[in-house]
Amino acid sequence: MIYDNIKKLSQYAFLGKNFAKAAEFAVENDLAAMQTGHYEIDGENLFINVLDRELTQMPTTWEVHGRYADIQLLLEGSESIGICPISHLAEKPVIDEEKDCTFFEDLDGSLMELAPDEFIIALPQDIHKPNCPGSKSSRSKKMVFKVLLDE
Repeated sequence: MIYDNIKKLSQYAFLGKNFAKAAEFAVENDLAAMQTGHYEIDGENLFINVLDRELTQMPTTWEVHGRYADIQLLLEGSESIGICPISHLAEKPVIDEEKDCTFFEDLDGSLMELAPDEFIIALPQDIHKPNCPGSKSSRSKKMVFKVLLDE
């Protein structure tokens, strides 16, 4: 798991060419002006979901991915994200290959609160729980980059 500010996203280009494309997109576009929806940047290699929600209840579902990393970037409002080491699982998770995700309930983890322009990168071994209410606002506008890992 990586936690940082959008101004430093380009420092993570070493994680692969699709991370470099995500950083380039972030620099070249007015992210805050983007409307909610799905945006393809490079087909299945890199796409974005922009979400704008009221977060009023603590979700119970945790997730982990297999082929994609998430860059969860808060644009406006407040949001907390749960984090949990994969070592808390008794067995290695089996990832649904079609959805590139496996869900878990009732894990014991920690919360990390994002401020606008802060992001987390959740790599495939990073169990996370997005969409948790933040302490400063119930509204969360965020961008989730789905980054296919280089093979």
